[in-house]
Amino acid sequence: MPAHADKAIDLEAKLKETTESSPSSGKLMKELVNLYWKDEKIFGIIRTTSKFSRSQAEDPQRAAMTLKLIEGYTVTARHDDVIMTGRQFLEIFPGHALTNNVREYIATAYENTGRGNLAAIQYQTIWANDGSASQGIKALRLFNQVNNSASFNRASSLATAMVTITPATSLLTGVGFQGMHAAERAEQWAEGLQIAKTLIRRN
Repeated sequence: MPAHADKAIDLEAKLKETTESSPSSGKLMKELVNLYWKDEKIFGIIRTTSKFSRSQAEDPQRAAMTLKLIEGYTVTARHDDVIMTGRQFLEIFPGHALTNNVREYIATAYENTGRGNLAAIQYQTIWANDGSASQGIKALRLFNQVNNSASFNRASSLATAMVTITPATSLLTGVGFQGMHAAERAEQWAEGLQIAKTLIRRN
């Protein structure tokens, strides 16, 4: 049996002797997660980070541990758990530095369960929250794929905002073309014209 496994068994035994919400329990759980992470023991990670997130409300590492829990759910394709835990994270830690990471996992879970519009909203929010242009482009693609009036309106409005600040590369051209397509489908002629003028000016 690997040394890490022996250590994990020992830590699990010690953990059973502590109160879950105590600082000593929190310390043991952090050690366990580190061991499970090194050994890629996904179910050990899920079990321990779930317990930590639930019981260590005041610990400064609670957000990071909750993100590890979401990552564990993602690896095991527990998409509904990703979404539920991700939403809880956003409620508990609004504005946290890890928010965009969490939203991306939520978006991926929505994509994997056929909810493209909800995934697009998450990607759009990531982009608006200082995310990369690639996140905004994912949102545009998904809004256009949803293929209804509301989603085309969203795509057109997003592209109108993006073309003013996206770097003047092929990315900008892609954003503009997707936005003009959406504006045409949504019959947002003014927005489509604005996107086209911005493309000409910036290219």
